[in-house]
Amino acid sequence: MANKFGINISISDFSFFAFNKSWPNLRKCCIHYNVRYSSVVSYKNKYQCTNEEAIRHFIYSRKEKEIHFKKKKWPNLTECCKSYSLDPACVRAYKKEHNLTIEDALNEYYAMIQNRQFVFNKTVYRSFESCCRIHNVNPSSVKYYARKNHFLFRHALIRYLEIKNESIFLYKEKEYPTFSACCTTYDVDYYQVRDLSFRTGITKEEALDLSIKECINHYMIEYEVSAEQFEKNYVESIKEKGFLYKGKLYSSLAVACKKYDISEQLIHNYAKRKRVFLHHALDKCLKLERESKEKLLKNSKSHKQIHYYSKRNPVIFRGNRFLSIADCCSVYQVDPANVRDYIRRHNCSIQDGLEMYLCGIADYRGSYGNEMNTARSIPFRNNIYKNLVECCEQYNVNWNSVTSYSSKTNCSKQEALEYYIQLYEERKVTYNGITYNSLRECCETLKIDRKKVTNYAFYYKISFAEAIDYLLAPKENSCFLYESKEYSSVVECCKEYGIISASVHSYLYRNRSATIQNAIDYIREITDKTRFIWKDGVTYRSFAVFCKEKGISVSSARDKARKNKISLAEAAEYYIQKKDTSLKNFDYEGKMYSSIPKCCSEYQIVAASVYAYLYKHPGSTIPEAIDYVRQLKLKKKFLWKDGTLYDSFPEFCREKGINPKLTVLTNPDDEPSKAYVRNKKKVCEEVGIE
Repeated sequence: MANKFGINISISDFSFFAFNKSWPNLRKCCIHYNVRYSSVVSYKNKYQCTNEEAIRHFIYSRKEKEIHFKKKKWPNLTECCKSYSLDPACVRAYKKEHNLTIEDALNEYYAMIQNRQFVFNKTVYRSFESCCRIHNVNPSSVKYYARKNHFLFRHALIRYLEIKNESIFLYKEKEYPTFSACCTTYDVDYYQVRDLSFRTGITKEEALDLSIKECINHYMIEYEVSAEQFEKNYVESIKEKGFLYKGKLYSSLAVACKKYDISEQLIHNYAKRKRVFLHHALDKCLKLERESKEKLLKNSKSHKQIHYYSKRNPVIFRGNRFLSIADCCSVYQVDPANVRDYIRRHNCSIQDGLEMYLCGIADYRGSYGNEMNTARSIPFRNNIYKNLVECCEQYNVNWNSVTSYSSKTNCSKQEALEYYIQLYEERKVTYNGITYNSLRECCETLKIDRKKVTNYAFYYKISFAEAIDYLLAPKENSCFLYESKEYSSVVECCKEYGIISASVHSYLYRNRSATIQNAIDYIREITDKTRFIWKDGVTYRSFAVFCKEKGISVSSARDKARKNKISLAEAAEYYIQKKDTSLKNFDYEGKMYSSIPKCCSEYQIVAASVYAYLYKHPGSTIPEAIDYVRQLKLKKKFLWKDGTLYDSFPEFCREKGINPKLTVLTNPDDEPSKAYVRNKKKVCEEVGIE
């Protein structure tokens, strides 16, 4: 037979002998052993080996990838994980982290996933977090709510969903997550609507209707827009979530602000501060800006000085030309915002404002000559000082505070100085004939806590000197008698009786007329009620302290006692026994296990059932409990005629696509037949038959 190049090729040229058998060609051999033909050819050319060696290599590599999981053989890890809805990358990472074989890692990881499953409303979720995400709830918030109120996660999630459903607001046959979200959709202030509903006693829906009508009437009167045109534009703005201003619809507030050349953040801040609508805030800010421009126009020498804040207009200062005020300020190393504020406050030109501001800064820093210092000299209390800094240093006053107060209140520097000197005089504290500049200095000198002084003076409405006298009083004054015994302090007495001293002080503060003896009696009575006595006779301050010492969960023990209607001691004993047994090494069927969960995961049984059996039968051993649970599980398993073992009959039916049902034909008047049918229904429900 000739190929396309005209070369005669015989079929016998491709035949070869491998695996004790003759093959017509390599492709048929690869198909027979389920090996990829191209991979075999590539491996053969790379390593210069025979056909049999190349095929055998891929057969061995395929066998190495095979894994055994749940008494079933899988070709590779990916297919096994896909069947059980697991992530193969997570299994490999778990294997690498714990130095396990792939089968052990798969078993332990699958058991861990099964333990993390969360049942809610008769639905099994992969984890608690996935359940919260499906119900559109933040899992961190639910966990915080559960810890705060000592709830189980299931109970906390139910309560959290109830609270969320209660906050849903229905308006015009449409649901909103909250009432504030509805107000935001209709561009109405939430606080105004809520206050209107509270003041007038009407519902929130009626208050929202009135606010929307008021908004519409305001637009129609102020901008002379017809009702039909405004309502059309208003509805469009709500649908598109745009911004409506003067009867014109903008895509957003930013677009409108860009058109009127004003800052969007300024509008938001004004609306939030004054609690007005955004269009009202835009009107007011535009009006204020227009008034400031007109005021500058009257006081300035030229019209060009109006736009001192613009970046486009050049500035000429000291014979130099700058593109803007910011460029000029960067050269002289000053803040342009402060310069603009100085020009706005003093209503002066750009050049005068820059000159005055730079002179003031230089005067404070002391970088100019004597002429400037004499020009900025300050007379105060029959003395003349070179500058404000020197005057403030003389009277121990901060010069920055003086200048700030002077600019805020529009007063002179001398008046600001008098104000701060008087303020510092009022802060002075006199104790034992010594005057201190402040209470802090006095407390640091006497080595006492300033907070204790201020708190004691505030509680008992006394002066600082009297509070300091009380705190510096000798220790003998604090001695008291309790049950015919003298104690030097409340802390010593509380330690002896095992109570908290802070609780005694809190009771004394709440009940000013009570004595220390009454407070200690009251706290001891409460503490005795909350004490917990263990079976070995040891008394603990509370059940929570006992659980913390034993290393068990308080909420779990309380929940166990409430559900099973047992005492807290019995519930605690169950969890302590569970903890102790889980930490013991034991032998089962010739193999050592470090814990019960590891053994249960290998034999695919529930560890909680083993713990329950050990708790109900105190004299039994761990292997006996595992055998008992395994026997119970084997009773529920189903063996098919081909030798396949299923976990249960319902699982077999689901895999085979069978839906068995129970049909009953009976006499309705026969009572024994009714009891027989009732028992059959229970059995069918247990095995999964409808």
